[in-house]
Amino acid sequence: MGSQTDLDHESGRKFKMLQPSQWTDYFLYFPVDEFELDVLASELEAIKPNIRDMLMFSYHAEGHDYTKRKILLIYLMISLGIAYHFENEIEKTLAHAFQNIDDTIANEHDLYTISIFFWVFRTYGYNMSADAFKRFKGDDGKFMDSLTKDAKGIWYKELDFASKLPPYFRDRVVELHFFVISMYFEPHFSSARIMLTKFVTAEIIIDDTFDRDASMSESESLAKSLERSALDETQTKQPDPLPDTDAPTL
Repeated sequence: MGSQTDLDHESGRKFKMLQPSQWTDYFLYFPVDEFELDVLASELEAIKPNIRDMLMFSYHAEGHDYTKRKILLIYLMISLGIAYHFENEIEKTLAHAFQNIDDTIANEHDLYTISIFFWVFRTYGYNMSADAFKRFKGDDGKFMDSLTKDAKGIWYKELDFASKLPPYFRDRVVELHFFVISMYFEPHFSSARIMLTKFVTAEIIIDDTFDRDASMSESESLAKSLERSALDETQTKQPDPLPDTDAPTL
């Protein structure tokens, strides 16, 4: 009976889309006529052979620099939204490069480059190991403090955060940050502002999932999962040491 109810809920699930954030790229919009689009399409067709040659010219070339330039080129093509024009060339290039991936990154200590390698290979189905990031960690297992200054290697706009979230998510990151500033406005509380903004954003996603999308059984499953997560966290914490009863009382 419960399963049938869930199926009915799935088939009739509807939610009203909320208004988009007022902080979008409103002022960057400009109209493009059909003639201009045709011109752009013609220019793209003209440069396709050049880009294909850039990928395949050094297809069999070995060495860190050759591979690095090709992987960064592929990432650029993906970012520009033109990678689908060269899928066959990209697949051949990555298949060849992945055979020697360990040697390629052995002496690479740039976070941005390693991150691009990891993202590109994982995107195309190659299981590049996350151990590649261990070189950026200290003896305590945490990422080195020096990485906080590596803005290129680390966020936010290139992550395309909003498009990866559910359609019912309220994109209010800027508004949340302003709200947090009202509590932690001092400059030295920058980390606190960032962490609290992320925390409240996650809370909104969970809250909207309960209120606007999940069925009753899905809500119960999610609630139990959150409870288990909180329980696991409390169990991993070490209890505070008992006071020394022989110590003098002050």
